[in-house]
Amino acid sequence: MRWTETCTLVAKDYEPDSEGVMQVTDHRREVFCNSFSVGANTWSSMYEIGISVVAELQLRSCDYQGERDVFYQGKWLSVEIVKQQGDFVRLTLRHQQSDSDDDPTYGQEPTQPTEPTEPGTEPGTEPGTEPGTEPGQEPGGEGNG
Repeated sequence: MRWTETCTLVAKDYEPDSEGVMQVTDHRREVFCNSFSVGANTWSSMYEIGISVVAELQLRSCDYQGERDVFYQGKWLSVEIVKQQGDFVRLTLRHQQSDSDDDPTYGQEPTQPTEPTEPGTEPGTEPGTEPGTEPGQEPGGEGNG
């Protein structure tokens, strides 16, 4: 293996601040890795329990210290399985869960215009009239007469 790729391992520390509120501190380390394609057995067994595996990385055992988050190829991933193989560790990674995972429209283009419309310019109205009035009818009145 050539060790031509890198990933960032992220460990999180939780410590109380001066007021006793727990604060999260990230400790990031960039390490060399080898990527592997996800095998069919691994992919199908994880898919059956609802986990979408996206990558497998091999690291040197001395580089891995139990981190659970990995930044690899522009994506935040979570460590799902850790396999120790002599001097190496193989990490099976999945997409990191977030609040946006529950929203099926997250990341999609909006289908409705997002700019506010001016009164009288809504679809189906003529310029110079208020919505709900007929052309030639005064706003708020029953007619001109």
